[in-house]
Amino acid sequence: MKFTKMHGLGNDFILINCIKQEIKEPSELAKEVCDRHFGIGADGILLVLPSECADFKMKLFNYDGSEGEMCGNGIRCFAKYIYEKNLSKKEKINIETLAGIKIAELSIQDNKVVSIRVDMGLPKLKKKEVPVTFGNPDDMMLNEEIKLPNGEKLKLTAVNTGVPHTVLFVDNIEAVNVLKLGSLIRHFKEVFPEGTNVNFVQILEKNNFKVRTYERGVENETLACGTGATAVSVAVTLLNRTDVNKPIKLTFKGGEIKTEIKMEDGRIKNIFMIGPAKIVFEGEYSGEKK
Repeated sequence: MKFTKMHGLGNDFILINCIKQEIKEPSELAKEVCDRHFGIGADGILLVLPSECADFKMKLFNYDGSEGEMCGNGIRCFAKYIYEKNLSKKEKINIETLAGIKIAELSIQDNKVVSIRVDMGLPKLKKKEVPVTFGNPDDMMLNEEIKLPNGEKLKLTAVNTGVPHTVLFVDNIEAVNVLKLGSLIRHFKEVFPEGTNVNFVQILEKNNFKVRTYERGVENETLACGTGATAVSVAVTLLNRTDVNKPIKLTFKGGEIKTEIKMEDGRIKNIFMIGPAKIVFEGEYSGEKK
């Protein structure tokens, strides 16, 4: 099996061209090849497939074998792969995902993709859409206090930007036990029946935030998260912690993602995520079991 290893700010993926080769059990393959000791090592695999409604279809399978609806860092890797592997030379690519069709605009220098701007579509804000089973299902969960199973009380904001996300503001992001608290919130099924990604956010100044994310499916902190950056941007906008219609800077351990949120009549009209993607190496996987 031929593959390409890529990353978006350290959030890494194994891309497989399934236009030319068939993957029969992608969930099992993901668990096998994403293993960082016995496999190639990655947060997930991305399958490049033909689409009947867009230019290409992206399928994502996480480290634990679960299928993900969408991935912001992954879709940037996907778009760069499409262009640089000459599957398409369009500079605006329509990509089908389980979260709908996303549009990726490519910035090209010397026939290389140096940056990708993705139209992330409109977020789902109602609790029943995230989903959150807490309070009125037609309300938004904005900085709302909940009590965790361990008795700890936290104020959380929930939004779906292709996948469920929760946003939690902290004073010192480096002091947070992301694995412990992130896992506790992610698995709090009484409130988040489908689980949730958990974003810890420190406000540096208006439109400038530091973020750490615990990702559902990877079941660990990742170095960056594109849908998480989008979710945080939505949260800080709705909570009036930004200058409206100005770019938002989000710094992760793996680097920086920028977002642009366009507001009109007090409502979110468009969300764009801007960031890089890199090819690490290419190879052929033998399939020998550990």
